[in-house]
Amino acid sequence: MKGTAALSAALALLAAPLFAQETPPESPGAKFVPAPGTTYGERPDAPGYIEELIAEERPDWRSVPQPVALLRGLDKISGRVTDIRAPVGDKVVYERLTIEVDECREPPEGEVADAFVFMKIEDAKLGGGPVFSGWMFASSPALSAMDHQRYDLWVLSCATS
Repeated sequence: MKGTAALSAALALLAAPLFAQETPPESPGAKFVPAPGTTYGERPDAPGYIEELIAEERPDWRSVPQPVALLRGLDKISGRVTDIRAPVGDKVVYERLTIEVDECREPPEGEVADAFVFMKIEDAKLGGGPVFSGWMFASSPALSAMDHQRYDLWVLSCATS
């Protein structure tokens, strides 16, 4: 008898949260009001599902090309930091790396300041093979970083001259 009472009490404690979960009553002020200018329609593959159609498209994101990329290089062994000016379309040599900047772009004036550079980097010691090719971002250097055993390179900004 004692074991049955303990079992009943344990089951009641486990089931209590299930009975306590009731849906709150709907208040009249909590109704969904669609934004002006939006239209709705049902998807044929899911009856009862309503999808919001956006009336306006997002504007295209713009960027302004600049003629010079400002980079910073770090020799991990000596700890020496070097600022590098790399004109777009030219090859610049930093230590044993050859850096070729294809594009340097910034957001237009009035937007959040950031620079992003498309570049190719080759290492002379590795037979001139590519070490990095792609976009680097000034605001997020780790997003697309060059993986090199001796050198680190990142974007500072773009410049007009």
